[in-house]
Amino acid sequence: MNNLHCVSLELAKQLKEAGWKKETEFWWNLEKNAIWNVFHKNNFNNGVEQTGLIGALKPCSFLSAPLATEILEELPCFVKMWKTEMRGTAVGYLDEIFDGDNLPNTLAKMWIYLKKEKLL
Repeated sequence: MNNLHCVSLELAKQLKEAGWKKETEFWWNLEKNAIWNVFHKNNFNNGVEQTGLIGALKPCSFLSAPLATEILEELPCFVKMWKTEMRGTAVGYLDEIFDGDNLPNTLAKMWIYLKKEKLL
């Protein structure tokens, strides 16, 4: 999975802290060797069913890694988006502007802000 298509690990942690509940297509997974990897939910389900690990999973070992479209579905409908040469992508809502290295990260920053400000 190309990490440009979903949020970074740091933003995935912040989304969880802010209360992200929506199920996503991709997840960050902490593997036995203490390395975080992104995987598709179907790969996770198949692996768990085949190895019988369901009872052994720790909630903190998995974090949602939403795509831009999954975050957009949770944002107000009047979000402005544009690409910048210096900062990558930018999104705006009312008077607030957020930027980031890819669209999912930028949208995640906006979602976190709006959630903390109780605007969602």
